[in-house]
Order: sequence, then structure tokens, then C-alpha cells
Amino acid sequence: MKCPMCGGDGITDKFTPNVGRCIKCNGTGEIEVTNEEYFRSCTFEELAGEIYEWYSAGYTTGRVGLPLNSITEIVEWLKEKHNA
Repeated sequence: MKCPMCGGDGITDKFTPNVGRCIKCNGTGEIEVTNEEYFRSCTFEELAGEIYEWYSAGYTTGRVGLPLNSITEIVEWLKEKHNA
């Protein structure tokens, strides 16, 4: 995901020459996000698509509804690194 601190270019101060790298992304312009952070950054349409995919995955595993079984599993899943 594009770093919100530097806007994705890895530099925190674009107007001062020889400024160090962005401390949030270490100059890469990209950050790793958890599933929770990803969901919070989604537009309404993206969120609806993610919920649909998540819900429909329950049908492919033979379970109706979400593929996670408890609130604890959902909390743990939200903490995991998001795989785009």
C-alpha cells in the first residue's frame, strides 16, 4: 500500500535537498498493512467487494457464511498482513 506519510515517493520533505528517507516506509514508498488497515482504507465499493468475496468463500469450503468461526478468529485475521 502507498505510504500515507510520504505519498509513496519515500521522501518526507520534497522541498529540502538531501533530506533523509521517510521513517514510516524507510524510503520504499510502500508499507505493509494488516487486513484491518486495508479494510479501513477501502472505498465503500471496495469494502462491499471484499465482504462479498469473504462471504462467498464460505460456500466454496462447504460452510454457509463467513469462513471464520468465531470473533477470536476474526480478530486474529484482522491482525494478519494483508495479501493483495
